[in-house]
Amino acid sequence: VRALSTLLSDTMQTIRSLVLLRSCHHLVRNGSSTIDYSRFIAPISARREPSAIRAIQPLTLLEGMISLGGGYPNGATFPFDGITVSVKGAKGSIELKGAELDRALQYTNTEGYKGLLPFLEALEQRAHSPPALQVGRSIIVTNGSQEGLSKAFDMLVEKDDPVIVENPTYSGALAALRPISQSLFGVQTDKHGMVPESLESVLQSRPPGTFKVVYLIPTGQNPSGATLTAERR
Repeated sequence: VRALSTLLSDTMQTIRSLVLLRSCHHLVRNGSSTIDYSRFIAPISARREPSAIRAIQPLTLLEGMISLGGGYPNGATFPFDGITVSVKGAKGSIELKGAELDRALQYTNTEGYKGLLPFLEALEQRAHSPPALQVGRSIIVTNGSQEGLSKAFDMLVEKDDPVIVENPTYSGALAALRPISQSLFGVQTDKHGMVPESLESVLQSRPPGTFKVVYLIPTGQNPSGATLTAERR
């Protein structure tokens, strides 16, 4: 029991440290200066604590462990023997069964299905070649763009924070933003996306430091379909 308690305590401490590092004190080297992004985190988001249920998940992976703590259903009770998926234009099919299917149907990590994350990280690196960060980066799987937007706005925007958006912009983003803030500033767009001069005008209309969030769609803008040129990016 003492060993399990120690492991749980260490796990919770590790998670707290990661949350503090990644969410509240995300530092990136920029030449000789260090940028502290903690001021961008909304107070309600900064006050969030790690989930105790998620913290005990490593314990459920111990050999012979039968956990009653997380509410995980017994895989033997799942009603599916197998799932087969066929993809248009591709030969063969994808089949899930046995232990692999049980893992896919079971509650999983907050970040997403563990077996999928390495593939997504490799895809991100191959398709986008993102710059290296001092503290690394991670991926979280969402149910779609709307959930991702909601999480990002919830993390960054508090009540009536001024937010810069394209005019026009994605109606789904407005649906997520408006309950949080009614202080939205539209920036003109053209066939090449957001107009830099209009953005500069909006920024200069308020004291320095007023704005901390700009929401834009750089590629295939919705609803205009515009893509920002390299010069504007």
